Formats: sequence, C-alpha cells, structure tokens
Amino acid sequence: MFCTVSIANLRLLQPGEGGEILHFTRADEQQQTELRQQGIIPGKQITVIKRYPVLLVEVSGQKIRVPDHLSSYVRVKVFDNCPRYPPSAEPNFPNYPFAN
Repeated sequence: MFCTVSIANLRLLQPGEGGEILHFTRADEQQQTELRQQGIIPGKQITVIKRYPVLLVEVSGQKIRVPDHLSSYVRVKVFDNCPRYPPSAEPNFPNYPFAN
C-alpha cells in the first residue's frame, strides 16, 4: 500500500480533509500569537469542517473559526490513503519478551 504525503495551505483544504499542523509561513508575531491563542498549534491534528461562510476547523475536539486572512499562513501536512490509528493505540504483543 502506498501513502501520499503533501504539504498544503489550510485555505486550500476542503471539508473533511485535514492533517497535522506543520508551521506558519509569512505570519508576523501578532498573527502567530492569534493563531496559537485560538488553539491552532504546530503538531496538532486539524480537520476542516466547513469553508463557507467562514472557515470552521476542528483541533483537539474544539471547533474554531479561522479568519480568512489567517488561514493562508497555516501549513498542513496532509496524508492521503494512509492507514490511521488513534494516537493512544499501541500495538499489543503479549508474547514479546519485553512487553508490559
């Protein structure tokens, strides 16, 4: 199975699409602070809920309205056709000698 990873501007993602917030580009200190205060933090998972009339995303279970002028600063690592596992899921190898 192949997995496609791409980097996209948050502004370009469609409802249902998402990925990992990578970084902010061309955003000044005030814009970065505003994004972080809203909960848009690099390393977190983000999903677009709707785009119109306002961009609505979900980050860590919280719905956030992202102003259009700020959405273009957010870069997202998008995974296509990749198997997804819950972050808390760990493999269970009961016969492995070092398993807890």
